[in-house]
Amino acid sequence: MFDQLFFLGLALLIFWAMIPNKSKRPRKKASLHRRNIKQSQAMLAEIQQCKGRNRGQSIFYLLRYHLSPYEFEELLLTCLESYGVTIQRSRSYSGDGGVDGTFRYKSKTYAIQAKRYRSHINPKHVKEFSSLIANSSFSGGLFIHCGKTGGLSKAKKGTHISIVSGSLLIEFLELTASIDRLLPQPIHQ
Repeated sequence: MFDQLFFLGLALLIFWAMIPNKSKRPRKKASLHRRNIKQSQAMLAEIQQCKGRNRGQSIFYLLRYHLSPYEFEELLLTCLESYGVTIQRSRSYSGDGGVDGTFRYKSKTYAIQAKRYRSHINPKHVKEFSSLIANSSFSGGLFIHCGKTGGLSKAKKGTHISIVSGSLLIEFLELTASIDRLLPQPIHQ
């Protein structure tokens, strides 16, 4: 009888030791979010200081090589905040269901998908985001990236999302593009 209780107690102790300490995990995620938000605020200020003929190249270099994909997400949300719209940041970076954040504009809610590409974007990602938005309660979505948009990606976007990249992305980050220009036009009109 004593042996059985001993082994049962030992098994429970091992099981308890294998359970991750959940009280520490949210704090770690929260501090990662805070760090990324702080980094994105500093990067937005640096982007807005870029001047001269090659400012676009300088900005894309900063986006592609000086920010992590998560910092890029936070940069875009921080930028939207600078426009005065209400944003909602995703609670986690992975497993977010394809929505990196949302914002409210003119009583409508829009989703954001941020991709920090160094080359051409994957048309599959555009199609997945477009399908997600088409089958959701969102009024539309912004697929924002710093890579190159090929013809196939443009064809896969549908009418529910808008692709923000290139010169429009630069204007957005410099706070000179209107929110209306960013939105999917068929939905917005």
